[in-house]
Amino acid sequence: MAGAALYALDGIRSAKRQRARGAAAMLLVGIAMQIKYTTLSVASAAGLDHPRPDGSRALAVRRGITVLLIGVAIAVLVTGLRVRQRGTPAQAAALVGLIGDRPAGCLFGYNSEPIFYYLTRSCLPTAYVFRSHVGQTVESKGIGVDPVAETARLLARDPGVIVMRERKTTTNPATEALVLRAVADRYRLVGVVRIGRLRQFVYRLRDAPPR
Repeated sequence: MAGAALYALDGIRSAKRQRARGAAAMLLVGIAMQIKYTTLSVASAAGLDHPRPDGSRALAVRRGITVLLIGVAIAVLVTGLRVRQRGTPAQAAALVGLIGDRPAGCLFGYNSEPIFYYLTRSCLPTAYVFRSHVGQTVESKGIGVDPVAETARLLARDPGVIVMRERKTTTNPATEALVLRAVADRYRLVGVVRIGRLRQFVYRLRDAPPR
């Protein structure tokens, strides 16, 4: 019995480490892509200023190095600002820990980042998982279905966990009202995690078995 318990505990720790590595990998990929595209943009702008015919190759090399360093510096600065806005791997891992692995009845992330479906290995409660699909007004007429009807449909199926991000000016008030009513009637708050600048609230269905 003790051996089985230790084995299960080790499996849980391994899954948490794997999710944390996934969150860290997301951040590193974002940094790498930011450096790549910022450097290319700066290099393209600098390339408009061609060396004079009497310019040396050494001058061109120095210019290239300067452009690269400027690009890296800008990328690091922009990435730092994005991390403060979008969140850190530690914050993402904390939210994943509250949701749990393979949540029963699926996760529904209202205005939350869709990557959490992947990190928690959740099933998808709807085809419209990006936060702008039903959670924001920008695509209220662009997804081919009524976002209010779609939100009502998926809430009627009682997703096991709902993650609701703190509202912004772009939040769809009609679908937000449906989610607020559902969590007030049938869910319990299990935790709050700040991801970047905004808090995210994790609700679990009241009659769902404890994790």
